[in-house]
Amino acid sequence: PQIALPTTYAGSEMTAVVGQTENGVKTTLKDLRVLPVSVIYDVEYTLGLPVAISATSGMNAIAHAIEALYAQEKNPVSRIQCLEAIRSLATALPLIATSPEDLNARNQALYGAFLCSMTLGSAGMALHHKLCHTLPHLRDLQPTRYRTELFLARTRQLAWSRRATKRGSMKIGYAGLGIMGRGLAANLLRAGHDV
Repeated sequence: PQIALPTTYAGSEMTAVVGQTENGVKTTLKDLRVLPVSVIYDVEYTLGLPVAISATSGMNAIAHAIEALYAQEKNPVSRIQCLEAIRSLATALPLIATSPEDLNARNQALYGAFLCSMTLGSAGMALHHKLCHTLPHLRDLQPTRYRTELFLARTRQLAWSRRATKRGSMKIGYAGLGIMGRGLAANLLRAGHDV
């Protein structure tokens, strides 16, 4: 049995999916045997997480929530969880960028990651994961370039999902994603982090 103790905000710990990198090649595997029997969320384990990793893992979780809004297995409950997850992370990540030791902000980010993980586990994956898992194989991408490519992929994915689900994208905006993106980037730059 698996027990998970998340130390980032990636939001995938409550799924039966594992991403593995061996010899520079990332593969994913879906198997119920890797689904944790228990997940322990403890904010203390996130305190050492650098701001840049907090931001990128949190944005990854938000991407999971956006993706779950239009995934084939979406449902009314997962939709509510997605929007709450986006709102929670959109509030927490800029606070973490300016005050990395803020326990309340980090707790709120863990809550958002938890909701993202729940929606990813129930609604499934879609276009975003296909794009992001393909990009590194197309070229030898360095970490900074990879983050840029991921951002572009997410932008394209959000534009596609906006056309696919207009009401969903309006809800994403109401949840604060647009404000969070600008605020997070500004706070990271002020703190001297690469964006």
